[in-house]
Amino acid sequence: MFAILLAVSAGCGVTAEEGTDGTGSTGSPSTAGASTASSTTTARSTTDSTGSTTASSTTASTTTTQPATTTTGAGPAGDAVCRPLRTISDLDKQFSGELSGNADWPTVQATLIDVSGRIVVAYEDAIAEAPDDLVDDLTKVRDFTRSTIAVARSSTSFDDFVSKVSDDPAVLAAGQAAIAIDTFARSTCGFSTSNE
Repeated sequence: MFAILLAVSAGCGVTAEEGTDGTGSTGSPSTAGASTASSTTTARSTTDSTGSTTASSTTASTTTTQPATTTTGAGPAGDAVCRPLRTISDLDKQFSGELSGNADWPTVQATLIDVSGRIVVAYEDAIAEAPDDLVDDLTKVRDFTRSTIAVARSSTSFDDFVSKVSDDPAVLAAGQAAIAIDTFARSTCGFSTSNE
């Protein structure tokens, strides 16, 4: 889901620099270098001569790491917020892996609804533990992810789903927030929430 959000928002003009202060920093303390991440996912579906539709995606990611300017430990609060962020990352990778298997739309749709629901719960856990300056970003992406569940239910194909998500006015803000969350996870937790 995160990969789809980044891809859709990238198509709408969101870049890593727009999601941060231009240095890769979100204002959160870091234990490692600040990172600027970008991810591009190309999603497509094809229909064969029998009328069966398959979905596929290709993801490319780049990361630029800069020397850290602030050095503080993540501490217990960092560990508490990192656990649900790791869950989000793992679920996103699971979904992307299943999507790349060229499954038909009903299978992709069911997986998308299931995984997105579990990602929403993980965002709620992260919100409960997050530093104040990250709560707004987590809330934006949680709310956007929740809205995509209804979109997935009403979509007739993967292309229809991507089109509807792309048309959502909240996609830009959610894309920027997703980049800020990824930057925080890289610097505080030592892993990326984007699909790498």
